[in-house]
Amino acid sequence: MAGDTLGAAGERGPRIRRFAVSCAFAAILAAAALFAYAVGGCVDLEDDSWPIEMAVRDVALYGMEFPLNAAFSYGDDGCRLRVTYVTREELSDIKAHYMKALDSPRESGLNNAASFSVEGSLKGRSVSVRNYFSELAYIVMVEIEQTGREAETIKKRIVSAFPERELAENRRLSPFAPSEAVDGYVLYNYDTFATDKYTGTPIYSRRYGYGGTSADLASAIDSLGKFYADASRAVIENGSALIKDNGYLYTIMPFERDGQVYSVITMQRIPEKK
Repeated sequence: MAGDTLGAAGERGPRIRRFAVSCAFAAILAAAALFAYAVGGCVDLEDDSWPIEMAVRDVALYGMEFPLNAAFSYGDDGCRLRVTYVTREELSDIKAHYMKALDSPRESGLNNAASFSVEGSLKGRSVSVRNYFSELAYIVMVEIEQTGREAETIKKRIVSAFPERELAENRRLSPFAPSEAVDGYVLYNYDTFATDKYTGTPIYSRRYGYGGTSADLASAIDSLGKFYADASRAVIENGSALIKDNGYLYTIMPFERDGQVYSVITMQRIPEKK
C-alpha cells in the first residue's frame, strides 16, 4: 500500500502533544530492542514491539527517543514497514546518519535547513527517510521495503487477523466495503495522548474500490450521523467518520487515486478497561 493511503487512513499528520513521556518510553523501547527479532515472520500481532524490533534489525533508528506509530502495509506494490519516531538530535546529524547507512543514497523531495528527504536501498530493498516539522522535536519517518518469505508470512497473518466477520455483521458499516480489498495494513499507535486511537492495540485497515464519486462516498459517510448521534460514540464530519460500535473503533474515509475512488476502513478492538 502506498504511503499516502496509509497516511489518509491511519493518521492525520504526525504530531506531539506532550513531550514528557519520552524518557520513560525510550527506556521501554530500548529494552525491547535488546531481544532478537524472531525471523520467519513469526510475529505476535498483539505485541506492539515487533515492528520496532524489525526496523531496528534493518537500520539503526538514529536518536529515537520514542516512536509515534509503526505499520506494516501490503498491496500490489509489495510490502513495507514504516516507523515514525521522535528525536531531539540535530537534523544534520540525522540526515548524515541515514545517508551513510543506505546504499546509493540520494536526496529526494524537500531538503533544507528544516527538512530532509532521502532515498536509497538496503540489500536491494528500497528505503526512504524524511522528517516532519514539530515545535518540540524532530519527527522522522523511515519506510523500508519488505520482501521474501518473511514478508509474505507477515502479510498473510495480517490479512487473516482483520476482523472481517465483525465488519460483515455490521449492517450500517459493511456497505462501505462493497468489493474485494485492494490492500491494507496493521498499525500500532504509541502516542498515549492520542484521542482518535488506542495505544498498543493493533489497528487493521483495508481499502475497497467504490463505484461512485468521492462526493457520493463522503455524503454516504456523513449520512451515518443519523444513526450515530451520540457524540461520545461517533464523530462524523466532512466526509469522514470515527465510530465506536459493538466493541470496535472504526474510521471510514474516502480516498481517490488515478480517478478511482476508494473507501478506507480501519478497525481497532476497544481495549477492556483495567
